[in-house]
Amino acid sequence: MRTFWGFYLGGHRVSSGLIFLPLLIGIAWKVTKPESLVPYILIVISVVGILLSILMNITIWFTSTSLIDFVLMFGTVSVGLGLIIKALIESK
Repeated sequence: MRTFWGFYLGGHRVSSGLIFLPLLIGIAWKVTKPESLVPYILIVISVVGILLSILMNITIWFTSTSLIDFVLMFGTVSVGLGLIIKALIESK
């Protein structure tokens, strides 16, 4: 798996600094004026942009595995998800 920060918007590369700039502005604005709604919106949009830039730039290479490795990997993931769902249902 390989990843790098940033993404392309309208054919132009948006660097990681430009992604974090609205987040920092939103956090500073939230500290100075906590009752305002605009910093929340700015922070949410920035976090979504950061997550999208990570997801859009991930490259995954699948390699061949044996059947036992496949069963062990996805079996443990399934058991883990089942335990998480069970804990969430029982906590209500």
